[in-house]
Amino acid sequence: MYPQSRATLLWSTNAKWLATAFVALNFPLAQAIAGETLLLPSQEPASEDQQGFSDRVDFAWGIAVNSNYISDGLTQSADRPAMQGYGELSSGIVYSGVWLSTVDLDGDTAEIDFYAGIRPQFGPLAVDIAYTRYFFDVSGNCCGVWTGKADIAASDAITINWQADIDPQSEIATIAVGATFELAEKLGFSWTVHENLDDFATDWNAGLTWSMTDTASVDFRYHGSELYEERYVVTLAYDFSTAR
Repeated sequence: MYPQSRATLLWSTNAKWLATAFVALNFPLAQAIAGETLLLPSQEPASEDQQGFSDRVDFAWGIAVNSNYISDGLTQSADRPAMQGYGELSSGIVYSGVWLSTVDLDGDTAEIDFYAGIRPQFGPLAVDIAYTRYFFDVSGNCCGVWTGKADIAASDAITINWQADIDPQSEIATIAVGATFELAEKLGFSWTVHENLDDFATDWNAGLTWSMTDTASVDFRYHGSELYEERYVVTLAYDFSTAR
C-alpha cells in the first residue's frame, strides 16, 4: 500500500541498499512494486521487441498467498495472511496492468493498483519507468506514484538494484538500493534497504526465494524497520507469461 513509506518494491519492498529480497510475487511490476524478483536482467543485447514498440502483445498474470502483507516495514493485513494477484499486457517495452491484494486498513479490505510504464534495456542495464495509481474498496482513490528503477547485472549471478519513488501530490519521495544473488540454479538470496526522504525512516528486508518450477516459487523473508516490529513472511506464488 501507499503512501510510499511503502514501495516494499515494488518489485514487500523498500529502499534497497545492496540487495533485493527473494520475492515471490507482490508487485509484478513486479512487482510488484515492489523490485523484488529473482529474474536477472540479461546481458545479451536487447531484442527488437524489448527496444521499442512491437506488433506482438503478451499477457502475464500471477497469484500469491503470503502469511503477512508488509509494505515499508508495516503490515497492511493486520498481521494476517493476504491474497494477491495481477494481470499485465505488454508490447515491446510498453506495459500496463493491475495488481490487487486483500488488506485490513481502517475499514478497507482490498487494494487495487493500476499501473503503466516502459521497460527499456541497454545491455546489462534494465530500466523501468512507471506510474501507479492506488485505490481502496472503501476509502477510494488514494494517491499516485512515479517510480524509476535501474537493475544492473554485475555478473551472471549478481544484480544490483536501485529504485526511486515520488508522489507529486504529497511530494513524499523514497529511495531504495539492493542486490539479488543467484546461489544455485533455483535458489536466490536478496536484501533491500529503503528510506523515506520525508521523515528519514528506514526499513529493510532480506530473504531466500526457491523457484520450485518455472512458474511456482516460495519466498522466506525477514522484514525490519526503525518504526515497527520485525516480522517474518512466507509467500507462495504462481506466475505465468506468454513472453518469449
